[in-house]
Amino acid sequence: MAELAASKEEAIEDVDGATLEGGGQLLRVAVALGVGLGKDVRVKNIRAARSKPGLRPQHVASLRVAAAVGGVSVAGGVGAVEITVRGSQATDQSQDVFEADAGTAGSTTLMLQASLPVCLLRRPKLTTKLRLKGGTNVPFSPGLDHARLVLAPNLKLMGVNLEVNCVKRGFMPEGGGTLEATISSDGIKPIVLDATEASPERIDGVVFGRGDENGGNRLRAALSKQLSEAFPGCLVIVRVDWAPSVKKSRGTLGAQLALTTSSGATLGADFLDGSKRPNVDALCSKLVEALKERHTKAGGGVDDQTADQLALCMAFASGPSRLRLPKPSCRHLETVMHFASRFTGASYQLEGEGESVVLACTPKT
Repeated sequence: MAELAASKEEAIEDVDGATLEGGGQLLRVAVALGVGLGKDVRVKNIRAARSKPGLRPQHVASLRVAAAVGGVSVAGGVGAVEITVRGSQATDQSQDVFEADAGTAGSTTLMLQASLPVCLLRRPKLTTKLRLKGGTNVPFSPGLDHARLVLAPNLKLMGVNLEVNCVKRGFMPEGGGTLEATISSDGIKPIVLDATEASPERIDGVVFGRGDENGGNRLRAALSKQLSEAFPGCLVIVRVDWAPSVKKSRGTLGAQLALTTSSGATLGADFLDGSKRPNVDALCSKLVEALKERHTKAGGGVDDQTADQLALCMAFASGPSRLRLPKPSCRHLETVMHFASRFTGASYQLEGEGESVVLACTPKT
């Protein structure tokens, strides 16, 4: 019995939570891979270098919904600096709807990010529905509109169907938003978007917020005008999605742009502003310039934020993938590459040394 216990202990994948990005991204990737692939994972030193180490409410919600999709449980609440997930005990679930609530303004899209790989790996050819509550548009995370307008079209090129619906927007500090997502796939296909150039064909945008709706309408008009000037001949469609004000909450103004190019890729740019008197013209100009810069660097590929999320799926594709993107400015992509390679045996490489690089991935056969 002692030998059996020792062998089980050795089978656990030990992950140092201070590795590379050293935060929530590492945690979500490691747990998603463990549950999705049926491997036991122990993560230590969770967010050790952060001002508040350990799990925060949004991390707990992300891990629990990802584990629920795989039919396993996660021990550990807010403040925990070590967790163990028994992915080897994952089972096929008869239910197809899973829910999670951060109880705060924790990002619903990061909950989705943790659950998506598990849905694809544990429930192939099945449809999974997620109902996630918290913040839909909050700092330091992709917004709901990025998932809907940018991530989903790129995943579709890989044979993954992702539908994202905003039931209610949730902002800082109270959250209270709801994102609904439907996920299905008949198999993950490789993606090849490595052209150095691609012409812009269509821009979809959404202006969102709460408080003074006049600011949203002004931003929509300014964006439509500047985008048409910056991308002549490109179809531009910008709409406004305004949330009712919440008592004692601050105003919020934001926008998401999604540029579809002749390569078939979609890349995005966004901003979120919580100031009392936002400078609409300045925000608009900065956003349009950001989209132009990302298009120049990405060519026929995607922005770096989208590449972070596609990279993990590339490890499970039926063949090699290549994705052009602007040179990463943080360690999120490196973190995904490191753990996806470790858990799956996939080979990753970043090619190029300039402002534009190509992410190449060859899954293990």
